[in-house]
Amino acid sequence: MRLLATVEVARFDLRTSLRSRRAIGLLLLYLVSALGGTVVFLKLLQEAQRAVPGAGALVTSLKGSEQLVRLLAGLTGSRESALALIDLPAISLFYGWFALSFVPLLVTLTSYDCIAGHVGDGSIRFSLQRCSRLDWAVGKLVGQALLLAAGVATGALATFFVYLVMRSGGPLGGAALWIARFAGRALCYGFAYLGLTLLASQLTRTPNGARTVALLLLALVALGARGGVYLLGRHLPDVAGLVKTIFPWAHGSALWRVEAAERIPAMLALLVIGAAYFALGYLVLRRRDA
Repeated sequence: MRLLATVEVARFDLRTSLRSRRAIGLLLLYLVSALGGTVVFLKLLQEAQRAVPGAGALVTSLKGSEQLVRLLAGLTGSRESALALIDLPAISLFYGWFALSFVPLLVTLTSYDCIAGHVGDGSIRFSLQRCSRLDWAVGKLVGQALLLAAGVATGALATFFVYLVMRSGGPLGGAALWIARFAGRALCYGFAYLGLTLLASQLTRTPNGARTVALLLLALVALGARGGVYLLGRHLPDVAGLVKTIFPWAHGSALWRVEAAERIPAMLALLVIGAAYFALGYLVLRRRDA
């Protein structure tokens, strides 16, 4: 694989994607959702602050909320991790939930046709005259990963901007740092689903087919696989524990951990899962006539 060829394909793919009306529309929708969601979240916190005497900087901290501790314990898998999260700026927790919840769908809808579209209309032939099929496919992956990073950054900046305007006390630095940290985690989580989306894009020849397969795979991995692993775990718990590691959601709770020793392996695992999904699709693409 030639690095320069891959970089050139990635650069061209990103530039083309940013000119796509569908990608621009979805990114704008994501931006508006982040803005609107943050406004509603902060309004609710401010109302709670006014309703509870002595609540102090409730918009900045949510200490003392047993209900929230239970909610975070469900996300992280342990009460100890939830108690560690409760000390973080409230706005960063909201952004983490927002990004991890909506990035999989965003990446699926923006990237499903990035390979299938070129295979379907035959334009891949012109690209393969200048680079290898592997260079081209990996370049597409990198280009879409950069588009994903742009989307995640847009949501993070929108959230922080609203917080900057509406905040009632509290340090800015801590909120900005934790929003950035959750953005990095969301990027790793989204990359796993990007690999799944490009698997679908390499299995079919048409954008419509790729969209259908991508959404089916998203539903299967995000929802159906959970039920299957749960049923398997009732009879073969060791096998179920091994099987679920190939699904992104199995590593989602670790992304909420404050401890690096538990969080970083999960982030690396998500990158490997995304690359593995992409590689499975490439096994089909490499044997397909251009």
